Amino acid sequence: MGDFEKLSDNSLGDGGAKALGYHLPRTVSTKCEHCKNIVAFGLGRSPSDVKDDFLQFSAKCPHCQESSAFVFRFDKKQQELPIELFVFRTTNSQTIRSSRLLQSFPKLADSLERAEQAFSSGDYIACCGHLRRTIEGLLREKLPPGSNKKEMLGKLLTRAETELNFSGPISDLAKTIQDGGNMALHFDQELEPDAEIAAELFEMSVSLIQYVEEIPVRIQEIRKRIG
Repeated sequence: MGDFEKLSDNSLGDGGAKALGYHLPRTVSTKCEHCKNIVAFGLGRSPSDVKDDFLQFSAKCPHCQESSAFVFRFDKKQQELPIELFVFRTTNSQTIRSSRLLQSFPKLADSLERAEQAFSSGDYIACCGHLRRTIEGLLREKLPPGSNKKEMLGKLLTRAETELNFSGPISDLAKTIQDGGNMALHFDQELEPDAEIAAELFEMSVSLIQYVEEIPVRIQEIRKRIG
């Protein structure tokens, strides 16, 4: 499962080769979905697919050597640099199973994988049902056992508001980013950020921004549709 993500013009490198009469950028800079590093993908001359004014290229990450797919949209009249650029992002079971909680409770991973499979096959009703079951299973694992072992999700959510610390992880996330920045600002030969720390803090920063800025808006938008 995956989707195309639109990249900004800042991702494009200087003009390079021509392909089928179109001017192509020499590189595209973006985050590799496999190794999570921000790298410059070098583009070859031959597109892997051509349709109308869209050209698709496959390029390898210079860091991990895994391939990513890029799609360029051109204006046939100008044939200069592309009007729009997209990169294909995927969501796979490896990402799902990377969570420590899901490694400890594989049934949750199985439930998410069923949701993913249902989505991929176009069965959106089953997908939403599996997602609901996943959240119910998550709360059953995280909450202390209640008096009723068969509590419904509504009751579990009510208990979670008082029995689980939802704000704690977000506060710890911001503090961790701050500590990582402090490490970078102060000279210490034994404590310097390496690639792994920088990549983790980058991902954490994106998660924090999404939680504070994006997720509340997305929640309001989807709630308008589901009532």
